[in-house]
Amino acid sequence: MSDRNLTSDLDAIFNPRGIAVIGATGDPGKLGHQVTKGFVDIGVCKNIYPVNPNPRPVLGYEAYPSVAGIPGDVDLAVIVVPPAGVPAAITDCAAKGVRGAIIFSSVISEDPALEREVIETAKRGGTRLIGPDSMGIYSPAGGLALFPDMPRQSGSVAFVSHSGAIAFMVSMYGTGRGLGFSKVVDCGNECDLTFADYLEYLESDPATEIIAGYIEGAKDGGRFLEAARGLSLSKPVILIKSGVTPRSEGVVASHTGALAGSPAVWDTVFRQAGLVRVEGIDELIDCLLMFRMLPPPAGDRVALISGTGGPLVMATDLCVRAGLEVPVLSDATAKKLRAFLPPYGTSAWNPVDLSIAAGVKSELHAQAIEVLGGSDEVDILLVIAAGEWRGEEAAESIVAASRGIGKPLLAVLPGNPARTSAPMGKLVAAGIPAFPSLERAVKHLAAFREYQRHRE
Repeated sequence: MSDRNLTSDLDAIFNPRGIAVIGATGDPGKLGHQVTKGFVDIGVCKNIYPVNPNPRPVLGYEAYPSVAGIPGDVDLAVIVVPPAGVPAAITDCAAKGVRGAIIFSSVISEDPALEREVIETAKRGGTRLIGPDSMGIYSPAGGLALFPDMPRQSGSVAFVSHSGAIAFMVSMYGTGRGLGFSKVVDCGNECDLTFADYLEYLESDPATEIIAGYIEGAKDGGRFLEAARGLSLSKPVILIKSGVTPRSEGVVASHTGALAGSPAVWDTVFRQAGLVRVEGIDELIDCLLMFRMLPPPAGDRVALISGTGGPLVMATDLCVRAGLEVPVLSDATAKKLRAFLPPYGTSAWNPVDLSIAAGVKSELHAQAIEVLGGSDEVDILLVIAAGEWRGEEAAESIVAASRGIGKPLLAVLPGNPARTSAPMGKLVAAGIPAFPSLERAVKHLAAFREYQRHRE
């Protein structure tokens, strides 16, 4: 369970009554302007307070010379000033009773005395710190954005990151693939709040169902393991772990000041805590789609459906190597399939080959889905369709058939993304996880099943 004070502080930070941008300016070429515009664009929090020694309205909002002069409650401050100005800004925030402050500057972490001063001042005033070297928080429901023009729709995925750039990329790319985010935070160099703190908080966050992250290391490995282990029993935790080569360890140390740790140690952490590991952003988004959209299968038996034989052979090998089963169907089920399959180039035994006729008769996909969706011989349906040839028609047929079955279904639409993205979007919009390659689909299906076994 999360610490009560931590939960209260982070609730206020992620859903602030008022936001102060210290260093806000009307100059669009300045970071302080872009940060302010991000909050304005999301449009949820109306109490935005630009702070500048020479106060002039910013984006239509009245500015103030200091946090102390702000008339309303301020739960979150974003500090976009040079390092020398950070201690004074934190002093003002602590005196005002600001619950949390995001520190953009990275230089204070390189000056131990300056960092200690900032931490001690914040602690005395009860102000929690995000950063230094943090790009901030994205929380659509709370009115928070990393940059202007970020998506307004919320979702159930949270993302915790040791990189602001990766936090931004995952937020934008994930939304484009059909995901929505509850909370995204760039931890920065963790002079106060840490990766483990956010994990503890998200365990009891009702808006979050899945937690993902980009982690470079842990300043307190034991605390991280404890938080992750407890969390993974209630919600999936999917992480990119970087800093795994000797060359990258030094880069991690200079980026966040965290200890990357040996690959063997982190392998043990992932295994003991039941964490799901992915290698990059594409894999992360794929895995999130699978975990977010696929209902938990009852077992590992996969039915493979396609109109071409080669991909079915590949899919069979991939499934078996990943620990999934591709069972041969009974005579009774095969008979139901043969009742509508063309008389040439087909197979009704699993994999189910619909023949090239599926390219012009998309209803063949639907008929196979209906038969196998009602069979107790398989647990999961994986459909491979030609995304570049009448892909939207195939997607519509798959979506229509999926509504009448009680089995998890996923789809693969390989081909040129320029032509497959629209039909994949139709599938995802209907709650069917869709992927551009067999390798990606099968890998993350196997990870989903492994996580199910961990929880069981």
